[in-house]
Amino acid sequence: MEEDRLKWIQEEEERIVNMRESSKRFQELQLQQQSMLEKRETFLKEKLALEKQKSKSMHKVSARILHLDDVMKEKSTHLEKTANQDEKEALRLEIQNLRRTRDCLTSQRYKLDEKYQKEKTLTSAEERKLLELDEALEAIDAAIEYKNELICGREGKLGCVKKTGDEEEDLLMARLMSLSPVETRTLLYKYFQRVIDLREGGRKMEVQIAELDSQTEAQSWKIHALSNALQQAHVEIDQRIVLMQKEHQERVHLLLRHFAEESSGGSGADSSAVWDLKNQLIKSKRENKHLKKRMLEIESALQLTNAAYEGRSLHFEGAVPQHNLMKRLQAPGTVSAPTTKVTRQRNKLIIQQQKTK
Repeated sequence: MEEDRLKWIQEEEERIVNMRESSKRFQELQLQQQSMLEKRETFLKEKLALEKQKSKSMHKVSARILHLDDVMKEKSTHLEKTANQDEKEALRLEIQNLRRTRDCLTSQRYKLDEKYQKEKTLTSAEERKLLELDEALEAIDAAIEYKNELICGREGKLGCVKKTGDEEEDLLMARLMSLSPVETRTLLYKYFQRVIDLREGGRKMEVQIAELDSQTEAQSWKIHALSNALQQAHVEIDQRIVLMQKEHQERVHLLLRHFAEESSGGSGADSSAVWDLKNQLIKSKRENKHLKKRMLEIESALQLTNAAYEGRSLHFEGAVPQHNLMKRLQAPGTVSAPTTKVTRQRNKLIIQQQKTK
C-alpha cells in the first residue's frame, strides 16, 4: 500500500511540476503575444504617422508641381513669343531681300524692253534672258506671298503637303521631302531651265501660227479676188456670146434680104454665100467651145486654190493672179470674135472677115 501511495505521490508531484512548467510556458506565450501586440500597435501608429506625413508631403509636392507647371507654361509662352518674333523678323528680312532681287530683275527686264522698242528685234540669247526674267519674277512673287502668309499665321498653298490618296503621288512627295537642300536646289534649277525651254518653244509656235494665219488670210483674199474675176469672166463671156449671136442673126438677115432682092442672080454666087455662112457658123461654134474650155480651166484653178486654202498649205499652187486673168483669157491660142463685112459687086456678094485684136 505504501508503495502505491508513494507512486501516486510521485505521479502527483510530476503532474504538478508539469502543470507549473506548462503554466510558465503559457505565461511566456502570453508575454510574447502581448509584446507582439504592442509592437503591432506601435507599427500601426508609425504607419498612420507615415501615411499622414506622406499625404502632407504629397499635397506639398502636388502644389509644388502645379506651381512649376504654371511657371513652365509662362516660360514656354514667353519663349514661343520671342521665337515667333525672331522668326517673323527673319521672314521680314528675307522678304526685303527678295524685293531687292525683284527690283534688280525688273530693271534688267525694263532695259530689254527698251532695247526691243528701239531696235524692234532681240537676239536669241536676249529673248531667252527675257523669258528667264519673267519666270524668276513669278517665282519671287510666289515666295513673297508665301512668307507674308506665314507672318500672318496662315499656312500658304506652297506649304500644304497633304496626302492625295494616290500611292505614286504620295511616294513621289515623300521622296521629294527626303531630298537634301543641295539636291532640291539642283532639281529646281533643272526644272526652271525646262520651263524656260518650253516657253521658248511655245513662243516660236505662236510666231509660226501667226505667220500661217497671215498666209491663210492672204490666200483667202486671193481666192476672193479669183472668185470675183471668175464671175466677171463669166459675165464677159456671156456678153460676148450674146453679141456673137446677134451678129450672126444680123448676117443671116442681111444675106436673106440680099437673096430676096437679087432673086434673078446667079446660083454660083448664092451657093458661095451660103458656104461662107456655114464656115462662119462653124467658126463661131469653135469659138464657143474654146471659151467654155477656158471657163473650165479657170474653175479648176479656183478649185485647186480652195483645196490649198482648206489644207493650210504653205505653198500656194495652181492659183491664177488677178491682174493676169484677163490676159490669160485672151491668150494667143484663143480666137477673138470676128467682124464680117458684106459688099456687093454687080450680081455677086463678097463677104470679108476681119479679126478684132
